[in-house]
Amino acid sequence: MDDARTTVRRTLAQVKTFLAQEAPPRLSEADTKVHFIEPLVAALGWSGIGVVTREYYVKNSQEFIDYVMAGPDGRRLLAIEAKPLQTAPTEKHAAQLIQYCAVEGVEWAALTNGRELQFFNTFLKPDLAAKRVLSLDLLAFNSDPEFDALFGQVWQLSRESMTTPTGARTWLLQRRLDAAVRDVLGNPASPTIRQLRRARAEVEVPASAQDLVQWFRAHLAAPLTVLPPPAATDLAPRPAQDRSASALPAEHRPAARPARALADGPRHILTPIADDEHGSGREALERLLGAGWYVFGEKTPTRTRLAPGDRLCFYETGKGVVAEAEVASAPERRTLPHVRHAERFPWAFRVTGVRLFFDDPVLIDAALRARLDAFRGRDPARGWAWFVQQTHAVTEQDFGLLTGKAASTEPDEAPTSA
Repeated sequence: MDDARTTVRRTLAQVKTFLAQEAPPRLSEADTKVHFIEPLVAALGWSGIGVVTREYYVKNSQEFIDYVMAGPDGRRLLAIEAKPLQTAPTEKHAAQLIQYCAVEGVEWAALTNGRELQFFNTFLKPDLAAKRVLSLDLLAFNSDPEFDALFGQVWQLSRESMTTPTGARTWLLQRRLDAAVRDVLGNPASPTIRQLRRARAEVEVPASAQDLVQWFRAHLAAPLTVLPPPAATDLAPRPAQDRSASALPAEHRPAARPARALADGPRHILTPIADDEHGSGREALERLLGAGWYVFGEKTPTRTRLAPGDRLCFYETGKGVVAEAEVASAPERRTLPHVRHAERFPWAFRVTGVRLFFDDPVLIDAALRARLDAFRGRDPARGWAWFVQQTHAVTEQDFGLLTGKAASTEPDEAPTSA
């Protein structure tokens, strides 16, 4: 495994170096495979005649799969479809790969362009979103711990993992169990939480559903590591102003889509909720946050830069700010059972530190608006719908005021930290 770790890191560092050029040439699929994908495939133990079949022919569709890997008994275990380095894998690419695997009876599949990796278990039901068990930005590391976390996920595609009882199948079971338990214990409306409330009442330890959910969130270990996939719009070559990065040693160059620097601090975001023809926005929000999740649409502002540690506050139309939460994972394409119009909100992310204050919302009245950074140079008594009509970033001070944490702070005093 140590040799594999070294090779994988060296190869991904070469991808970073290539993309760090001022204007890197566009690579074909064939060149991407030769320079970046095949070294990764070999490092994961897939090599040799009878082990790796290139350009595997799918008779039913008369198409080809780039690589199909077989186990010691000849059974086809893993299919890998490659795309050019600067081409973002799409849902159509994924669906075609899954279809080919279904015809050929291949359980595991991967789609990659050398910088993004999507991993599927084709036997899972009911849809593509359920089959996608992992999405990785292969360049999202700048330190040894970050690379080790990344490599631990990539290793699930290795020959060793695929052919041992404690390998990929056990890993998948643990991931699914982890997600299922968190969904139950993080949902105030779940039967499990209701039963615990009754049990607590019997021994005279009263607790609300939200109290129990918060307790579980505080005591559960961190979720299993999942690194975020890159946004499709971020696959363009690096701009000229990033040219200085190419002068650094390969191991220290930033990823082609680097995560926001920690020194920048968390972002603070205001996002609106509203009722629709299918129900109350407040109920939908409570259901999502209670399950430990929230969702954004494909074009939601700030979505592509959202990161763990960012803070959200939620404005209910006509009411005020009614909740806040902290982002606990990067957005991933995932269909959640709690979401109305899931097709409009395909990007899900975990949240923690949820605080609901529906009964005492923070009113964004003229007095509060006069204290917000967003209204500097504006008349707070005039129209302000623009401020709450769409998701957008606010300053840390504004976030404190909007969530009531800086309500008692005088304008000339330092605001309470959000």
